[in-house]
Amino acid sequence: MPPSAFTKLSAPGDLGPVTALAYTAPARGLLVASANHGILLYDCNQYERQETQFRITDVISTMAVDPAGSVYVGTGTGAVASLDLENSKLWAMDGSVASSSSPAALDAVAGMGAVGAQLFAATYNGTFLQLDPRQARAVRSARLPHRVFAMDVSDTYVVLGMDARNVHIYDSRKCDHPVQRRETGLKHQTSTVRCFPSGDGYALATVDGRVAVEYFDPCSDAQARKYAFKCHRTGGKNDPEDTVYPVNALEFDPARDSILYTAGSDGAVCTWDWHGRRRIKQHGGFSGAVTKMQSCGSRLAVAVCDDSYRVGGAATRPSELYVK
Repeated sequence: MPPSAFTKLSAPGDLGPVTALAYTAPARGLLVASANHGILLYDCNQYERQETQFRITDVISTMAVDPAGSVYVGTGTGAVASLDLENSKLWAMDGSVASSSSPAALDAVAGMGAVGAQLFAATYNGTFLQLDPRQARAVRSARLPHRVFAMDVSDTYVVLGMDARNVHIYDSRKCDHPVQRRETGLKHQTSTVRCFPSGDGYALATVDGRVAVEYFDPCSDAQARKYAFKCHRTGGKNDPEDTVYPVNALEFDPARDSILYTAGSDGAVCTWDWHGRRRIKQHGGFSGAVTKMQSCGSRLAVAVCDDSYRVGGAATRPSELYVK
């Protein structure tokens, strides 16, 4: 049974895997991208009704909204485009399509973020793009040495979580090379990354139920503050081992700097005081894996999906959407 703090949204009865969530700026609408229904737009004042549906041929793999309210999407073919909400159209940016011999799934945009007037995107196969939305084109493209699993941006930095435990950090003002190359202390594959609201660092999660809290400043005092913690695991003190679930999403509360949300395949959303290094609350009981999550401060939206497709299976039930 879903936690009482969350309200279920009306959605198509055959809603497939949700691939991205984004709040418009200001947070008047919630955008929901799915594998089979394009993009749904919900009015944040009337969550019980579906306001608009954008029929889009390409599968949307990620979305980003800049401070001015412009919406950008990355697709499963590696294209980056701006979304015209008024006319329900996508406007592709020149030079944004990944060109490689990789399978299509690896060309998909793995992450995207806006920093001022710039837009950054990275594909799973390791193409890193800097785009100028005003010119509707890519102004810089680079091939990375690793596949990219996750990406986020702060006011200054672009963080890429890659395979083989690699993390590259770019200065968005001069991104021809990473200003820092790191290796995460976590043993397993990166699943998602989010920068602190303060811009001082980032949280990085893995598929084995762990989260690392890291700081950009390389000085010893800042690095002494980093730590990692376990989450999204089941098992009591008397059990020989825990059942470990992937952490699928991280979100900081922009209105409360000390609050971090984690979402996992155990069907739970956890609220953490990450400054105090303690869990405040666990919202469990969702019908499936909580695969996507988005916060705008006053609201938290989550997507609950049957994630059997990740291991070659077929989803047996539709996805669900909740807000609190």
